[in-house]
Amino acid sequence: MSHEQVGYSSNVLVAWKIPEARIDEFEATIQDLTEVSHGYERVSYPEWGYNVYTMIHGHSKDECLGVVERISSAVKINEYVLLFTKQEFKKDKLDLERL
Repeated sequence: MSHEQVGYSSNVLVAWKIPEARIDEFEATIQDLTEVSHGYERVSYPEWGYNVYTMIHGHSKDECLGVVERISSAVKINEYVLLFTKQEFKKDKLDLERL
């Protein structure tokens, strides 16, 4: 079921700076949050130190911000960047049989 099907109309990609030693703690914090549909650890760079990304969905921008604040408070990390969706261009499920 997609986030639109459950009534979510707003979403934000959050880039977090999570210390390597706290990745598992962060994962455990977001694991059961229904508002978080995706969570990824990615490579960071000196000029872009963000290494963890979450996609958060809500019924409004304020609701999304509330989820971000709850996560930030729970893990005591406030180094993050909010990237709200402006326009969706494409969303398809990958057809692995074609690859």
